Amino acid sequence: MADERVTEEELRQVCLDAASRGEPVGHILDEYLRASFLHEHEEADRAATHRSDEAPDEWWTAAGARPPEGRHRAVS
Repeated sequence: MADERVTEEELRQVCLDAASRGEPVGHILDEYLRASFLHEHEEADRAATHRSDEAPDEWWTAAGARPPEGRHRAVS
């Protein structure tokens, strides 16, 4: 289950099935939370890589440096 994305409803059903057989569900929840955590970090890394590929100097403009002349940015 760690390598595949499951919905909360699927997780709930797996836990209910395991509990009905008298099996502990803590390890199932732990595995799900770990997989979700890793997935979120992979998404964040992918987004950061995408941003740095588009404009490698963007990270320092957020620190207060001025953008290059002639370059327009949307104000957020």
